[in-house]
Amino acid sequence: MIGFNQTTAAINLTLDNFGILYVMYQPMNTRRAVPTSFQVANGLDSRNTRYFLQTCNITTPNITFTITLSGLKPNTQYSVFFTTGSTTPDFPDLLPSSKVKEITISTTPEQTPTTNNENPDATTSNRIKGLSLLVLVLAISSL
Repeated sequence: MIGFNQTTAAINLTLDNFGILYVMYQPMNTRRAVPTSFQVANGLDSRNTRYFLQTCNITTPNITFTITLSGLKPNTQYSVFFTTGSTTPDFPDLLPSSKVKEITISTTPEQTPTTNNENPDATTSNRIKGLSLLVLVLAISSL
């Protein structure tokens, strides 16, 4: 995973087949259960509440690619769910719901600029590391 800032995360993934990758993410405090593949592919949680959805069309299997999660809030934990399906329009042929993968990510707290005591007019900004999560390479089993 590559952290860009407090509100965006980039996750490195590898898929072992071509198809469409669906990534649904929601704040951890709203998570009730693992959603079905159909719910993930439609950006819905287990209670059919709409959350963030990213999709990626994978045309070459077994290569590492990056998907960006945006709209994140600082100092918040997120559940991120992954599923895949075929590229057939209107019939995605999704993975079974038992194969939905989940990870948890956490954004860093919002930081305010600090004032230099020797020169009150000069401010320095602490560098934000983005998200605190180990590098992730996720391989989702294909259909």
